[in-house]
Amino acid sequence: MLHVENVGVIQDLDFKFNVRWPATDSRKFLWRHQVKDNIFWSVVSGVTVWSIYESLTMWMWADGRIPRAEWGSAPVYLGLLVLGVFFWGTTHFYLNHRLLHWEPLYRTAHELHHRNTNSGPWTGISMHPVEHLVYFTVFLLWWVVPAHPVIFIMTGFFNGISPSISHSGFDEVVLGGRFRVSAGDQFHHLHHRYFEVNYGNTPSPIDKLFGTWHDGTPEAHEAFKDRRRAERT
Repeated sequence: MLHVENVGVIQDLDFKFNVRWPATDSRKFLWRHQVKDNIFWSVVSGVTVWSIYESLTMWMWADGRIPRAEWGSAPVYLGLLVLGVFFWGTTHFYLNHRLLHWEPLYRTAHELHHRNTNSGPWTGISMHPVEHLVYFTVFLLWWVVPAHPVIFIMTGFFNGISPSISHSGFDEVVLGGRFRVSAGDQFHHLHHRYFEVNYGNTPSPIDKLFGTWHDGTPEAHEAFKDRRRAERT
């Protein structure tokens, strides 16, 4: 959502969920620098694994090894799939995210992502290579469901780029000192803060079904604490 308001030209920490900037001297991160660490894992591991899955899916489609759909013969079906990409991506994220919080996988891989309690845009797909292999299995649906390369590209963009927004660390970004644009995702920010809530995304509110929803209200936080106490007794 876009708001028009008179604010300072320099946003600084305004509208930031965490009042600190990403770490620049922490042993948790490569080179002791959070942003450099996040860029490394996102580009070297994330983009590589993303490209492998997408390229393999494209090649199998072109070679007739997986089901195909063409815009000329199935425009309505593919039009619905364009919308379905977002719901499949968020549903898949919840499922693989819960798997990654299984202790052996968490210690092996997902812990690297959760070092970022104060997230930034590069945190989005800053993950261990094992987690990237799990995360980008989102492409595997198109190995059994007829689709088109446009759908494959959208799948990659949505799952590869949109996490930079949900991890931006800001509720809103100020542009030109005048315009405020909704940016970050408090829902996922709360996951990075409390770990055991909000495994999915708001477009597919599966967390509500499984009792892990936290909307930031005092009531939701009390419910979260009650659930955690019950699990530990």
